[in-house]
Amino acid sequence: MPILLEIPAQKATENKTRIAFLVDCAQNGDIKLEATDNLLPRVFFLSIEDLFPWKSFFEKLKIAHDKAGRSQLWADIELFDFEGIVYNSALIPADF
Repeated sequence: MPILLEIPAQKATENKTRIAFLVDCAQNGDIKLEATDNLLPRVFFLSIEDLFPWKSFFEKLKIAHDKAGRSQLWADIELFDFEGIVYNSALIPADF
């Protein structure tokens, strides 16, 4: 069951809001998405500097997991942002 997300307009999406689902996450933090909105390119990538709707993703992931009805979903996740340049500045708590 793909989790559809609204990806905000930004350079990586050619300044268009996109509807897509997550296909893959790379070790370096890049995210591969496949769009369902009939815009091109159908497959696009976001880097760690790009905007990604993490809160919406985890909310929808929990709903999908609850529908599966197996074990409880549990996660101990800490989200951080960089104070300045990515990987060259201090970590600070994420804003949500």
